[in-house]
Amino acid sequence: MALTNETWLLLALFAMVCFSISAVLLKVLVSEHGLDALLQSLLKLSVSTPVQYALGIVVLSLVGFAAFMTALQGGKVALVNAVASLSTVLVAVLSYVFLGDRFSLKEIVALGLALASLVLLAL
Repeated sequence: MALTNETWLLLALFAMVCFSISAVLLKVLVSEHGLDALLQSLLKLSVSTPVQYALGIVVLSLVGFAAFMTALQGGKVALVNAVASLSTVLVAVLSYVFLGDRFSLKEIVALGLALASLVLLAL
């Protein structure tokens, strides 16, 4: 099945969003619950909050990977990868909004340049 230019781009963006949310959930899991809590929950076979976070991370990662692979069928590998790699910028935004992370001016400029480079590549 041939993918249109818009289709592979939407799939790559969807993969990027999945990867970004997964990364933020991973940060929450290891900072608030720790890996010890996850292992203890798994050993007790209880579906506690750490296990729910871990399952969410796994599902989002798998869905993102499937979207990424499908995007590769219709887009150039360099462009699909560049779009998916933009998850760095989305992770920064999500971590600012939900985790209270703050960034220096230099980091904000670097994130802006990354976004600008993708826009130039994709156009």
